[in-house]
Amino acid sequence: MIPSPEKHLNSTLAAFLGVRPPRKIPHPFFSDADAIGAGELFPEGARSAWTADAIAEYIDGARAGGSENYVIDALADAVLAGQARADTTAYEWLTEQKTSRGWMGTEVGCRSDYGWMTLCGICAMARKGSPALAAICWEWLDLFRFWMSKAPRMHGQRSALPGHEQDGILEEVQDFLRSGTPVAQLGPSAPPTIDRLMVLAVMPELQALRDRPEANPAWKTATEVTFLQGEDGAASVVAASVNDNTLAVLGCSTVGAATGEVLWAPPPPWGADMGGGRVQRIREQSDGAQCVIDGFTVAHYHSSIFKAVDLPLPVKGLARTWKLGSGSTAPTVVSGASATPPSAPAPTVVTSAPPRREKKSGGPPWPLIIGIVVVVVVVIVILSR
Repeated sequence: MIPSPEKHLNSTLAAFLGVRPPRKIPHPFFSDADAIGAGELFPEGARSAWTADAIAEYIDGARAGGSENYVIDALADAVLAGQARADTTAYEWLTEQKTSRGWMGTEVGCRSDYGWMTLCGICAMARKGSPALAAICWEWLDLFRFWMSKAPRMHGQRSALPGHEQDGILEEVQDFLRSGTPVAQLGPSAPPTIDRLMVLAVMPELQALRDRPEANPAWKTATEVTFLQGEDGAASVVAASVNDNTLAVLGCSTVGAATGEVLWAPPPPWGADMGGGRVQRIREQSDGAQCVIDGFTVAHYHSSIFKAVDLPLPVKGLARTWKLGSGSTAPTVVSGASATPPSAPAPTVVTSAPPRREKKSGGPPWPLIIGIVVVVVVVIVILSR
């Protein structure tokens, strides 16, 4: 594997998507490379990063717990280049995610840089792939949008990076998918960073995604993902950390947070305190983190590295919940702890007739005997006259 393959993979993807910065910028991936001039096509990375052999190596690595986004971006480059069998391999890999590995694999809900890299790779294959590949890419995108529409933020695996609690490009995409707010234009307040340049290059797919009916296709997830909404806010919970490469942020909630802010599980800063205000991200460590929903009122987060915290969940009114990849957009409605309990149903009153007395059986038929005797006596009296 060549060093830092994601730099080559995303340079090539930017070139194939036609990215041209509006003004001169330094190369975002290689500090020793020439600057990219205004209107100049983004230069490709090394083609050796996405050969069939390289893709097979990335797939083996992902199955062993390594990078998931290497696979998607390498496949996107190969599909856009028309490489032999790339389309089939991409379809097979996404089918494996759908049926067994889970949506985004062990990086489910990734909010760090790997999130937008994967998003752009999927959009590229939805644009240029065969009908079968495009269809499964659109299912992937439907799940991405479902997360964005139900949760306060993306926050899943590989999100434990210092400073990543701040809003970024994925929040711009979220605003666009929810309300049509355009991704920030490239101006003084929005410098032409590579993430924004590449997201803008796939805006046709994001526009089409926003215009599609909401969907939550049936896909496996590497761990359970729950979205919750109530009158007092929204929250989302990833049940467990399943990727050791960079530790996961497992939950976020707007309940009790300041306007426009969210509460996180674990709370920031994310990483190791190096002193002097410096924070270093923690990598290659398994913290066994879990975030357990308790009665739909609180999620208990615990980890061997990060601080434990109870994340408040929406409880006001009738809270609604969804499971990512369940195959249904219909919510489950649960009564929160502070919700007004439903009135007890009135007791059912059954009106019935008085019980019938059953005739007793057995013994002589006295009414019949008495009647016969009376008749006989009357007859004898009449005859004696």
